[in-house]
Amino acid sequence: MAFSHETMDAAYRRAGGRCECTLSNCGHHTERVRCNASLADGWHAHHKHPVSEGGGDNLSNCLALCPPCYENAKARMSLHEASFHEERPPVSAQE
Repeated sequence: MAFSHETMDAAYRRAGGRCECTLSNCGHHTERVRCNASLADGWHAHHKHPVSEGGGDNLSNCLALCPPCYENAKARMSLHEASFHEERPPVSAQE
């Protein structure tokens, strides 16, 4: 399963075009502080709770992450869980 384009668009709007990562295990930014990096150069829709563990493809389970935060989050996931993401092109390519 994967996020719909509508869900990914809504996640991007909710995030205000900025990375939503506050994951304590990320290592890319201060723990528990939002990364807030620009998503203009590309981003990933990431499941807060993996589908393999019962997480859904709804907006409340979707985080808009910059590439470094996504890579840090993915590195801590199993290979099976890592297959459940959607990469988004840079904003200029979406228009």
